[in-house]
Amino acid sequence: MAMRNKGAPFGGLSHKLISPRAGKGHPSLFYLLLSTPYVGTFGNVVVSTAVNLKAAPIAWLLLTMAGVLAGQMIYRWRKDIILTTVITVVLAMIGILFGTVMPSGRILGMDLSNNRVIWAVATFLFCYFSAVLIYKDLHDLQRE
Repeated sequence: MAMRNKGAPFGGLSHKLISPRAGKGHPSLFYLLLSTPYVGTFGNVVVSTAVNLKAAPIAWLLLTMAGVLAGQMIYRWRKDIILTTVITVVLAMIGILFGTVMPSGRILGMDLSNNRVIWAVATFLFCYFSAVLIYKDLHDLQRE
């Protein structure tokens, strides 16, 4: 169908063939329904890893902090990429080491070792904030 209409995207086809109103909402609903199985599979893999591999939570936390630090160093502080890479790789190694030496089971007095609901919520919050921060950074870079 797209080839017959000069390679029009899904939204353009909906706009042309159904109505202008369908061109706005129809593609969003389609992409949401299309991505739902992928999001569920990703979440299941991450949550299963966090529950079954006791070293994962500490390593995940320190790797996340290293990623945030890397973004801060590159985009806000304008530091050299080599320095940023060395610091974040060292932090990643420390995170992996801490994860194997101090496997987490109790954090802040709660037993998180087998709680799939907490890890699912944490995973999807992490993904949400990652997407929002990436969008904001890209938007800020386009204005510069």
